[in-house]
Amino acid sequence: MFLLLFVFILMPMGEHLAGMFPAKLFLRSSPLMVIRISMGTKAIAGGIGFAIVVLLLTMVFGRFFCGWICPMGTMIDCAGSLKKKRKVFSDTANRKISSTKFYLLGIFLILAFFKVQTAGVADPLVIMAKVVLFYIIPVLSMLFGFAYDYILQLRIPFLIFMLILGISVFIPRLWCRVLCPLGALYALVSKFALLRRVAPGCSDCKVCSTACRMGAIKDGGDYVKSECVLCMDCVYDCPENKVKFTWRES
Repeated sequence: MFLLLFVFILMPMGEHLAGMFPAKLFLRSSPLMVIRISMGTKAIAGGIGFAIVVLLLTMVFGRFFCGWICPMGTMIDCAGSLKKKRKVFSDTANRKISSTKFYLLGIFLILAFFKVQTAGVADPLVIMAKVVLFYIIPVLSMLFGFAYDYILQLRIPFLIFMLILGISVFIPRLWCRVLCPLGALYALVSKFALLRRVAPGCSDCKVCSTACRMGAIKDGGDYVKSECVLCMDCVYDCPENKVKFTWRES
């Protein structure tokens, strides 16, 4: 639903939704975007209120934005569904590769402070917006005969986008797990999330760890909260119905 909304509000026919869901507000729902603009301009960027709300919700639910809202995440999941057999890493490997995105987040913020433009190659919402504006909409326009003028351009974001999708066919959510700076920011905040995954009486059959697209489930049935995007695959796939999400006890 959010992917379709994201595409629609960027199309001319979606202008009547601009009052309720302006494209700029959608992009600035990304706290990383707001932080980047604020650091670059040395002033508080517009949309900070919405970004704060998203961060507060992340402290309640965890990385819900990555799993439920992010249009890039939706496309990545679609690509990952093309190949049923998934690459499974060990707990040690998952911990090492998942730490990479935090270093990238630090580099991203340092470059933003010095006004170096990196959003087109790092922020998933910016990449997705450029792909929608300069590729998806023009293709739809040509297919359905819309009288809009577009120019296919910005090859670098498109190549990055296709590379992300291509890798995701073989290793689901690799971008989200290893490279996404926005995901890194949400991962830091989601460590304090009230909603948590529990699996009392888990027999460690490894069905859920194999199914987990984020590699968040460790041996023994425990999980890394900051890597969980609440896809609920572990709940649906558990043969013993042992897995559930609940609120942290006070």
